[in-house]
Amino acid sequence: MSLRRRGVLAAIAGALLAGALPAAAQEGGSAALEAAAARYGAASSVCADFVQLRAVPLLRQEVTQRGRLCSADPNLFAMRFTDPVGNVIVSDGATQWIYRPSDNPGQVFRADVGPDTGGQDFYRELLENPNAKYEVTCTSSEEIAGRATLRICLRPKVPARDRPDVVWIDAASAVILRIHFREENGSERTITLSDAAFDAAPPEGWFTFTPPSGAVVIPL
Repeated sequence: MSLRRRGVLAAIAGALLAGALPAAAQEGGSAALEAAAARYGAASSVCADFVQLRAVPLLRQEVTQRGRLCSADPNLFAMRFTDPVGNVIVSDGATQWIYRPSDNPGQVFRADVGPDTGGQDFYRELLENPNAKYEVTCTSSEEIAGRATLRICLRPKVPARDRPDVVWIDAASAVILRIHFREENGSERTITLSDAAFDAAPPEGWFTFTPPSGAVVIPL
């Protein structure tokens, strides 16, 4: 571990233990984001299991979904769901595909992606120059599955879709354990991550998607 990263993680741990003042808390949140950006930026790929909770207040509905996701260079990302089986979100570097047969059977949503478009890849969206994109508005300590985390509230400096508003970062390892999104319609999405594997080769074909025969492809 580099001396710089040791110093960053020490600052985070100190903020957690000391009940830091607002300015120091903001600095601790920014340092945590920088540490996570360095950890993930140094890896060629990262995979993790996920549990996603979708809450739709207008419908008084909550749905829990599970699966595994992987992100890799250059600009590759995919979430493959085991519950509900068959749902996928895939970015192959040029095109983003969203196929949710559990909600929209026979429909595939398609969008172009490029070097400046994170899309559904929240790792990339959050961790590429995070302190240029976000202002830290609050920090607090919180335990997730027995691990001490820094809970960081975020305000995008430039409003955009698919930008998180809260992230939980493991104080010891700089690994993201949870991320929260609030959508324009009031719906919320919370993704809890576990068993992160860095630099492990994703399964063959993980980042490829072909629309099923007969499916209607809808541009976004």
